[in-house]
Amino acid sequence: MPPLRFACTMRGAVYPAIRLICNQKNQKTIPSVMPANAVSICVQIIRLVLPVGCLLLYSAIAMADAKVDYDQGVADFRKGDYDAAIARFESARQQGMESAALFYNLGSAYYKTGQYAAARKYFTRVTEYPDKRALAEFNLGMIALKQDDKEQALVHFKYAEANSSSQKIVDASKQNIAILTGTARRWGVLLTAKYGYDDNISVTPDNIAVGVDDTFYSVYASADVIVQGERKQGWLLDAAYFTVDYSDSDSFDQDFYTVGLRNEHRFTKWDTIAHLKYGSSTFGGDDLQSFYKLDVLGVTPLARNQKIILQYRFDDFTSENSLYDYLEGWRQRAQIRYFRKTANSNQQLYYEGELNDRGEFVTSTFSYDYSPTRHMLGGRYTYRFAGKWYLSADLSYRASDFPASATLDRDDDRWLLDVFLDYWVGSSLQLKGNVKYIDNESTVDIYTYDRTVVSLGLSLQF
Repeated sequence: MPPLRFACTMRGAVYPAIRLICNQKNQKTIPSVMPANAVSICVQIIRLVLPVGCLLLYSAIAMADAKVDYDQGVADFRKGDYDAAIARFESARQQGMESAALFYNLGSAYYKTGQYAAARKYFTRVTEYPDKRALAEFNLGMIALKQDDKEQALVHFKYAEANSSSQKIVDASKQNIAILTGTARRWGVLLTAKYGYDDNISVTPDNIAVGVDDTFYSVYASADVIVQGERKQGWLLDAAYFTVDYSDSDSFDQDFYTVGLRNEHRFTKWDTIAHLKYGSSTFGGDDLQSFYKLDVLGVTPLARNQKIILQYRFDDFTSENSLYDYLEGWRQRAQIRYFRKTANSNQQLYYEGELNDRGEFVTSTFSYDYSPTRHMLGGRYTYRFAGKWYLSADLSYRASDFPASATLDRDDDRWLLDVFLDYWVGSSLQLKGNVKYIDNESTVDIYTYDRTVVSLGLSLQF
């Protein structure tokens, strides 16, 4: 007779649990009819083995399904869909999956959605795995900060600092400990230096064959000090200097100096920055302007991985050179920006409106009020790859409408493409590359031009 087959059906799949051949002792061939005692023995074996086989089958299938859910959860997390990731990870856990990676991802996803109690629960589970405990303790410290439990946060950060094998975690823990204990550094410095090439320094119109191009270097340096409170919740004094020096075209060199007072504060769900500063500038070695600038910015969450950024800027210019008196006056700009972040990228869309009340620009052939109304639309995409590389592209369109005069009616359309490639050498040193292209079309030919600027540099913050 053929072998006896017994099968379990699980979720539509048939699994051959056992294949038995019951043979009488000393028989050389399988009889066509099985003896009664042999059948009884087989039935007893089947009753014992069949449930075990089905259980093994169920476990295998469940774990396979759990792995599918886990992998999909990872994909959802990377896309920034944290709610979907939570559902997938929880499904994997309910099907029997248990691992440090699963618990860590659950904690991270719950943290991203602001569900700090659930995040704490799963990061606590991760502490049961010795090689992952320091990382879990650091994240538990971050959760404690969110819940305003500074004493518990200090406990977690101290453990992470003492036991983590990651220098990044150690440094971040030290920084948080310093803030919590009041020993944090109260000053900061940023230095940036670039070398580049500009193919149209003079913004020469397209209908003129020869423009001015040159290589240049630029330096930006800023410093601030906390005078009250903390960096993210207090008052700071700051100063900055910026210079552009062209190799051969000294008449286009520029310098800017500013000093300011900045306040960072949190109001309910808004993180705000208010910055007032005074400065002056030179052009070609001669005084150009002095100015006051007010910059107010607010950021609030819109969804789990999205936020809205509102910004208002007011500038008041005083001319220090009669050649540029037409630039004297005020400028106001208001911007709304949508920001969305995923695991390895972020996307931004923005609109900015601008009003001006400046002077009159007068030449021998025409004159007009240099007070344009402007509207700008743009988008920015940033992608992180290979860990420390960041590629960004910012594309914007700006329409400018100048008040018409008896001699001139000027309207401009400008496209600007800015491409950045940055590499973080460490936590404070960054290599920077930039290509900027401007295409400006105007109803007045002398203002129609294009311009390309390429630069390489480095930035250091401490």
